[in-house]
Parts: sequence; structure tokens; C-alpha cells
Amino acid sequence: MKKIWRVFFASTLLLSTISPTVVTAAENIETTQNVVTEDDRTPIIDVSSLSISKKVATAGDELKLSIKIENSAYVGLVRVIYWDPGTQFFKILYLNRNINTGKHETTIKITENTFPGEYVVREINTTNANGIITASYHYKDSTFGNPTDLSAANYTVVQTVPDTTGPTIDGNSLQLSPSDGTPGTSIGFSLNAHDESGVQEVIAHYLNPVTNAEEMIPFTYNETSTLFEGAFDVTSDTAAGEWRLTKITATDTLGNASEWENTTEPAFGAFTITQPVPDTTGPVINGSSLQLSTADGTPGTTIGFSLDVQDESGVKEVIAHYLNPVTKEEEVIPFTFNETTALFEGIFEVTGDTAAGEWILTKISAKDELDNASELDNSADPTNGAFKVTQPDTTGPEIDWESLTLSAKEVVEGDRLIIDLNINDFSDIKTATLAYRVPSSSNLHLLNLVKNAKTGRFEAALAITKETAIGEWNLDSIMAKDKAANVTTIYNSKFHTGTNTFDLSKGQFKVLDKKGEITRPVLSYSTYIQGSGWQKSVAEGGMSGTEGESKRLEAIKINLSDSDLAGTIHYRTHVEKNGWMDWVENGQIGGTKDESKRLEAIEIKLTDELAATYDIYYRAHTQKFGWLDWAKNGDPAGTAGLGYRLEAIEVRLVEKGKPAPGKTNVAFWDKETQVGPGVHYSTYIQKDGWQNYHTNGQLSGTTGQAKHLGALKIQLKDLPYKGGVEYQAHVQNDGWLNSVSDGEMSGTHGESKRMEAIRIKLTGEIAKHYDIYYRVHVQNLGWLDWAKNGESAGSEGLALRLEGIEVIAVKKNDQVPDKTQRPFVLNNVGVSYTAHVQKSGWQNPVFNGILSGTTGKALRLEGIKLNIQTDALSGGIQYRAHIQDAGWQNWKENGQLSGTEDKSLRMEAIQINLTGEMAQLYDVYYRVHVQDYGWMDWTKNGQPAGTEGHAKRLEGIQVRLVLKGKPAPGSTDRPFVKK
Repeated sequence: MKKIWRVFFASTLLLSTISPTVVTAAENIETTQNVVTEDDRTPIIDVSSLSISKKVATAGDELKLSIKIENSAYVGLVRVIYWDPGTQFFKILYLNRNINTGKHETTIKITENTFPGEYVVREINTTNANGIITASYHYKDSTFGNPTDLSAANYTVVQTVPDTTGPTIDGNSLQLSPSDGTPGTSIGFSLNAHDESGVQEVIAHYLNPVTNAEEMIPFTYNETSTLFEGAFDVTSDTAAGEWRLTKITATDTLGNASEWENTTEPAFGAFTITQPVPDTTGPVINGSSLQLSTADGTPGTTIGFSLDVQDESGVKEVIAHYLNPVTKEEEVIPFTFNETTALFEGIFEVTGDTAAGEWILTKISAKDELDNASELDNSADPTNGAFKVTQPDTTGPEIDWESLTLSAKEVVEGDRLIIDLNINDFSDIKTATLAYRVPSSSNLHLLNLVKNAKTGRFEAALAITKETAIGEWNLDSIMAKDKAANVTTIYNSKFHTGTNTFDLSKGQFKVLDKKGEITRPVLSYSTYIQGSGWQKSVAEGGMSGTEGESKRLEAIKINLSDSDLAGTIHYRTHVEKNGWMDWVENGQIGGTKDESKRLEAIEIKLTDELAATYDIYYRAHTQKFGWLDWAKNGDPAGTAGLGYRLEAIEVRLVEKGKPAPGKTNVAFWDKETQVGPGVHYSTYIQKDGWQNYHTNGQLSGTTGQAKHLGALKIQLKDLPYKGGVEYQAHVQNDGWLNSVSDGEMSGTHGESKRMEAIRIKLTGEIAKHYDIYYRVHVQNLGWLDWAKNGESAGSEGLALRLEGIEVIAVKKNDQVPDKTQRPFVLNNVGVSYTAHVQKSGWQNPVFNGILSGTTGKALRLEGIKLNIQTDALSGGIQYRAHIQDAGWQNWKENGQLSGTEDKSLRMEAIQINLTGEMAQLYDVYYRVHVQDYGWMDWTKNGQPAGTEGHAKRLEGIQVRLVLKGKPAPGSTDRPFVKK
């Protein structure tokens, strides 16, 4: 009964003092007649959930008041009663339930008429639907029931008119102690500033005397001195000079800002920093002090060097740069300090592999212990520091047959033919000779080559007289001998096989008769046809026989007349049951007559000068196969052992060197070779020329000799099905060439361009029954996997040469080569990276040289992750960071975190490396943006970038992949500074 009375008394007391204008629902407050019964479901007021959105408010603010009530389904009203400092009266607020939060809430709006002061919660209560108070709490010091700490909802109105002005800054009150600093000094600052709403921030702005950038010194409030105070710690990295105060800024607790600008007295508030003068110059190189122990070297000789180099910080590195006389590339000789002589000394060991000739000193470079660099250029006097290496000459002359030129390709009596080319040798050339095949003779005609002093080329002259043989002269070989008695001979692949054979057709020329031309012979032929007898003779190129009538040829006569050249035409036939018959000539019958025996094949050839001037081409139309390809010069055309008849023939004369009248792949079909298709292929190799044909998976080309393939020919022989082979080369600088087929050349010849990839496919009926597989040996990558049927094999965009190839035809559904996963590598490789930045966290990944991080914001890099983007190459990327207070971390790789995350530690330097095939094909370049330094220069492949020992943060980074041998993205002089 006591508890009920206290609730009643408190409510009655409050209601008796509430103004009607404040309590808008007074009729709902419990009356003195109501009593709580045991059957009521009592709400529970969760005082711990009592909250207000803002404790200090001003005009225009809206405050959100909330509290949680358990068993709220039985609540009629929820009321919070404040003491109003303006009316000195109670103020009742009614709270409504928010179905989203489950709390009872209301909004308090602060206007210009709201009285300033503290609004204190005196009571919280609930009523039921009948207006009876069901639960209540009073303020902490109340004498009524349930006194509780309700201050969580107290709030203060600081003023009804909002504070819109910033703090008052007494700039003239600024004091410094001391006003001069050196490393280790701490300069103190004090200042008077005040604001009716309270001062939250005071900052002094100073101009850095080196960078001219503005730097800030924050002040904090000292309750003892009632002043705002700051400190500036001077380190060895602090910019030296006078730091001038530009302004002082301040912000109050309401966000109002003010500024005191130091325009009247620039020296006011200034302080001066003095630093020891740093060593920024590289070592002094005394070039005239360079001494060599000997200026001449042979294998086994050691050439010694000594040099005087000085630097106040100590000399770290001295290097002499020499030009290799053979490769024309720069090579370096490192020097070390000799404490006894106080000189820097180096040595150069001459071996049997050392390039012979004069080694010219181009420059001497040096670095001190602070990485300051200097360089002494030696271009003014190339003889200074030079030395000569002499090697025994055991190598024959180099004959550049591709440089061969003729003054004319056709000559007549009275002409003088000039033939020249380049021949090089270290020991100079003693003799050189051209050997020509004389037309209609087995003799060789020798021409001596003499060096032209003006052009440097070797020349031979041939005077054309009436004794000079008429017809086509073919270059058989070229021989050169140097003064060390070393001999090199190269041969024409048209007449020779084996090593040192090349296509010397550039040296071919034709001697015409005095009229300037050779009378073309008249060619005609006639065939004896089953059931029809002899046909009329047809002229060269015409068809003799029938098509589509299934009639056999039984005999043939071929005539060659009106020729100015010595020689005649010979031919023989392959006859049913008889086989190959004897050779006949010029109009005689080849075959049989009136025996009803079919011709099955034929061979035709020329003799003497005719053979030297012309090729004789012929093709046969056979039963089953129709027209076969062209044969020439005694090769068989037709079939043998298959029982197929010849039905027609065509014959043509073609001048030497001119192309065939059509395809020459399959002119003859022999029963003994009627098996799966044979793939025959030949490659043109750097320095070696055309190789002999290889077949069915044999290596064509080289491995381990660093020689590129320049061109390729492929043909199919002995086909069981009609069809051919088509192929397409990817060539240095030219890209994918047009497709060629059936023995034609794809690639380049005599242009020193490497093949980089190939595509091969079968065509026609054969493609329905066979697949063609091929794989290539690639520079740096070795053998790639097998490609098939027009897929790309090799690489593109990587500047890698093809060195060898294997090709094989496989019957469909037969066993295929086992590895087919990686036949081709495309340069679609990239590097991605993301940095963890102070205040911002992880940035989005960027690629290939784009900035990750920031510049100009003074934000540190804290961590980094890098990845390689490739599907074709093995290997990856490794990296490690140098971290504040921790130093160099362990290596991480492929997306792992290097550095820290959420520890507020700066990255100061980084190293990045590639692994596996990536490292064989690419260099990884990177540079960093460093506090106070800005962008450092580029470095690569595991070298450090940034600083060490200077306490400077990394702020940004760029990373790029560059193909081996390509230039760096920019300067590489100064990527890293170490204390």
C-alpha cells in the first residue's frame, strides 16, 4: 500500500504544477481514484536504454529521445517529464512506439525561443489504457519511489541564437622557445585562443624553406596555463632554413572556423633550422692517373688497372666501361680499393673467348657511400686506357652470299659482267674464287675475286667473248682463304647436299648469242589412242589424248626442232606387262602399237645445251586420278603397279629459273608407296640456309644453337587421298603472312627476319581422313606442346625466334601426340597490384604502370599485393617491403600481403622479382613516390626502390613488365637512397 501511495503522490504533485499549455493530454494522466491491481500486466521500463541524440543543442537542432519498454502491448502512455530551466516548471513529453526499432521515441525541436540552460529528466512513467500509472522512475536524488540515474536523457541548450563565428585568435600572443633549432631540438609554441562554444582545434601553418610547401603544427589546450601549446621536433631530415609563419587557423566545437593571417610581420613567429651540409656530390675521378700494366693481351694474360678516386663520404664503387670490339656492346671492369697503394685497382683476364681487337675505354663511373654518382667521359681521347687483345685466328672467312649482286642477268658478246659480294675475316682475305658451271659442259670456270678499296666488296669480272659458252651459267661454289690459311667454301644447294649448302641462284646469269636471244625450239607431240590410232601432233602445252572417254594411250612421239642449242629430247614409257621401255629420242615411238597395251607412265628429259637452258615439264591424265601434278627433267609422271592407263599428256618447255606451269607435288603414283600421307618439310636456317627435306616428325632446324628459322616449305607426297597442305608463318615485324600451300615458301629469305609462329592445315579430301600435328622449339621456352589443323604454334608479341619444327600426319582416331596443352604463347601478360593506404585502406587493383597510392596527400603506403596476369607462362612474382621499425620482411608472392594492415606503419622501400618463364622473358620495372623526394627513378628485378634509414614513407608505386632487351620506362639513375 505504501508503494501505491508514493506513485499516486508523485503524479499528483507533478500534475498540480504543470502548465496546461505544456501538457496537452492531461486528461490521460492517472487520477487519485485509480489503483494498480494484481491482474494488470506490468510494463518494464529499461532505464539503461534511455538516450538522447545530442547532449548540447542550439537553435535549429532536432533531438531524438528514445527508451525501450518491455510488455509494451499493455502500455497506454509513455511519458518523460523534464524540468524546464526557462519556465522553472515541469515539461511532459509523450513518446510513441517505433515499430522498426521497438523503442518509444519523440523529437525535441530547439528554436530561437527555446530557453538556454540544462533540461533535466525528473520522472519516466507509463500508464495503461485506463490512464493508471503502471510503472515509473524518478531522478536520482528524488524522495519518491524508484530514484534512478536518468541523466542519460538530460540535455543543454547553449544559446537560442546559433554560434556562427569562429574562435578568437590572439596571434600576437604567440611565443616560441627556442627560435633556432638543430637536429634533436624541440621548439615549443604557446598561444591564446577562445570561443564561447569552446575551441576544438588550433593549427599554426609554416612554409617549408626547401619545398615551399605549407606544413602544419597542431596545438593542444593546457589547462594549467590556459593556453594552446604545440611542439616541433627537429630531425636530420628537417628542411634547413627559416620557417616562416603564414597563418594560424582555429575551429570551435560547432565547426565554426577562423584564421589569423601573418601578413604584417613575416619574421614574427619564424624559427630557423640549421643542418649539417650534406654530401651531394659524387667522387672525384682522376682520369689522368689511370695506369695499365700492359696494353696488349693474348690468352692467359692478365691486364691490371689502377686509378685514383677520392670522396669525403668514402668511395663505394668504381667501374671502368669498355667497348667490346666485336659485339660493340659495353662491358664493365669493377675496381676495388687497395689500402697499401691507396688506389682503386681492377683486372681483366684474357681467355680464348675474349673478343680480339682494340678495347676502347668509354667512361669511368663511381659512387660514394651516400650513392652520389659521378662519371668521367673518355670520348675526347679514345686512346687513353685502351688495350688490344690478339687471338690466334682459327676461323675461316665469313662469306655473305646473300649480298651477292651481278651487273646484269643477261649478257652477250662484248659485255663485261661484274659480280661482287661481301667477305669478312679478322686476318684479312688472301684469295677468293667463284666457280661457275659452264653450259653444256662438266667443266667449272673459275673467277678470282679482288677487294675493291673504295666499296670494300670483293669483285670478279667476266669478259664475254665469242668463245664464251652460250646458255645459263650457274654458280657452283664460292671459296675464300684468309692470311692465316683458314678456308671457307660454300656450295650451291641446287648441285650439292650436306653442310655449307645454300641457294646461290643470285649468282645465276645467261649468255645469249650475238643477236641477244636464243631461238626457242619448237616442241610438238602425238599419241596413239585405243581405237583411234595416231592423233595429229599438238604444239607445246596442248593436250594429246582424251578426257572422260576411258581410252588408253598406247604410244607417243615427241619432236623438238629449230633449236640453236646443242642437244635433243629423250623419253621412255612404262607399258602394261613390259614395265619401263628403252629410251628413244626426237620423233621415235615410245610404247607399243597394235598390241593393245596401255601406257602407264612416262619420263622425258633434254640433253646438252638444251638441258642447260630449259626445263622440260610434263603431266599425265590417268585412270582414277585424272590430271596429276607436273614432273620435269626425267622424273616419272603417271602410275606404276596399279594397272591404271594413261589417257592424255601435256608437255612444256620452261626457261631455267622460271616457275613451273603448275603444282609439282604428286606427279607419279607407285604401288610400293601407296601408304599414309608423307609430310615433307624444309626450313631456312640463319647462317646455314635451306636444309634438306625432313619427314614425319623429324626435327627440321636446330636446338641449342640460337639460330632462327627464316622460312619454311611443306609438301605432301604419296597421298592416298586428294588434297594438299596450307601453311602460314608469323614473321618478325611483318606479323602473319598470307597463306601458301604445297611446297611454296612461307617466311622470308635473305632478310634476316625470324619466324615466330606457324599455322598448318590439310585441305581437300585428305583433311577428312587425317589430322596434321606440329610443334616448335622456341627461344627461351624450348619445345612447346603440339598444335593441329590450323592452330597457332610458337609465340606472338614476345620477339622470340623459332629454332626448330616437327610435323606429322596422323590418321583420324589413331593415337595422337600426348601433350597439346600449350602450343602457343601470346604476349597478353600483365602485372596487377593494390596498395593499402593510410586512412583509405585497400585501393582497387591497377595494372601495368598505373599509380597505386597517392601523391601530394602525405599519406603513407602500409601494405601491397601483386599478381601476374597470364594463362600461358609459368612463374610468378615475388616481393618484399621494408617497414618502419621492422626493416626488410620475408619475401611474399602472387597476391600475398607484404607490409602491414591497420598497424599505422609506413612502407619505406620495396623489392620485386619475377620467377620461372616470366623471369626469362620479362624484366619487372618499378618506381616509388617518396616523402620529400617525390618520384624516384626506375629500378628492376629485385633491386631496392625507396629509402632505408631516412624514416621516409612510400606514398605511391608504379610497376611495369618490359620484354627482355627492351629499354627501361625512364631514368634508372637513382631509385634508392640508403643512409
